[in-house]
Amino acid sequence: MFLLDTNHCSLAIRNQPDILAELAALDRSQVSTCVIVQAELIYYGREFPKTGE
Repeated sequence: MFLLDTNHCSLAIRNQPDILAELAALDRSQVSTCVIVQAELIYYGREFPKTGE
């Protein structure tokens, strides 16, 4: 089981190739995150919406 932290989730969201490759090699059932990380990502998305960069 792999528990992703906010940094790894952020890199995946930003399409970081090495993180995406590592995640692609895993079965979905092996990857998880916690409610704190989920809340941080929701907060980040609301406070800092994508500006088209």
